[in-house]
Amino acid sequence: MKCKSKTLLLPLLLLSFFSTYAIASPLNITIGSSLSTTPLSDNDESYWLSPSGNYAFGFYPLPCKTNDPVAQCYVVGIWNARSATKTLVWVANRDSLPFSGSSSILFTKYGTLVRISGDKEIALLSNIQEPASYAMINDNGNLVLYNSDSRIMWESFDYPTDTILPGQTLKSGFSLIASTSRSDHSSGRYILRITNDGDILIYHDYDFVYAINRYYKVRHVDMNLDSNGNLYLVDQNGLNIGSLTKGKMQTDNQNSSNPVIFRATLDSDGIFRLYREEIGSGKEKSWRLSSNKKILFVFLRDLLFVVIFVGILSCIYHAVTLRKNQPTQGELQLGTV
Repeated sequence: MKCKSKTLLLPLLLLSFFSTYAIASPLNITIGSSLSTTPLSDNDESYWLSPSGNYAFGFYPLPCKTNDPVAQCYVVGIWNARSATKTLVWVANRDSLPFSGSSSILFTKYGTLVRISGDKEIALLSNIQEPASYAMINDNGNLVLYNSDSRIMWESFDYPTDTILPGQTLKSGFSLIASTSRSDHSSGRYILRITNDGDILIYHDYDFVYAINRYYKVRHVDMNLDSNGNLYLVDQNGLNIGSLTKGKMQTDNQNSSNPVIFRATLDSDGIFRLYREEIGSGKEKSWRLSSNKKILFVFLRDLLFVVIFVGILSCIYHAVTLRKNQPTQGELQLGTV
C-alpha cells in the first residue's frame, strides 16, 4: 500500500513543483549558469526549458522513500515539460540514490555540469573530451554541450537510459535499461540491446526473453524514431530495412488537431512500448512493440535443466550402485557354488 500511495502522490508532487518554479529559460546555457532545488528569487530556476518549452532539464521531484508522505527528493534529468504526466525520459547518474535538501546545478568554468550539495561536487556527465563553452536543451529533448566553435562535445542522445525520442538513434551495440518502477528510475532488470549481429533482444537479468527483429539477418542495425512516431531500423548504409510500427501512427496523426509527442520506452515490466500523447488534451496512447515471454521461457528452460540434471544424477547413482554390487576380479561371491 505504501508504494501505491507514493505512486498516486507523484502526479500531485510534479504539478505543484513545476507550477511553482516554471520560469522561461535562455536559449543558451552559459558558463556560470545555475539551477537550484530552492529558488530564492524570480531569477532563480529549478530547470532549463527548450526553446519551445517541449522539454526541460534540471531537478525532477520524486517522493522520498521515508515514512513522511510529503517529503521531497530529486533526481537530475530530462522530461516532457508539456506532457500532462511530465514523463522523465533521461536520468543523470541514475543508479545514485535520489537526494533531498538543498542542491544546485552549476555549469562550471571548466565547461561541464556538476551538482553541488553542501561541500560536495558530483559530476553529472561523463566522457566529455574537452571543456564546453555553452549548452542547450533542444526541442527534441537532446541536451547538447558545444565548444567555442559550436562543435558538439557531448549529447544526451548518445547515452539513453530507458527511452528514445524523435530524432534519436539507438545505435548497434548500445542498450536501453528499464527503470526499476514508475517512481524508481534506477536501472531495473530488463535490458533491450542491439547486438553487433543486428539482433534486437530483450533480456531479464541477462536471461534472453524476446527477439524483436532476428528475421532481418542484417549486421549492424540502428533503431530510429522519427517525429511522426515511426520506429524503424536502418543498416550501416542508412537504408531502411524494416518498420516496428508499420504505419500505426499515420491514421492517428491525421485525425489529431493538437500537437503530439512520441517516445519509445522499455518499461519496468520488460515490454517495449511506443507512446503517443496529444499536447493540451493529455490523451495518451501506447502500442506494444514486444511481448514478455519471460515466464514461459524461463519455466520451460528451467524445467528442461531440472529434468536433464535429475537424469544425470540418476544415471550416476545407478552406475555407482551397480559398480559397488559387482564383485571385483577374483572375488568369490557368497552363496555361489
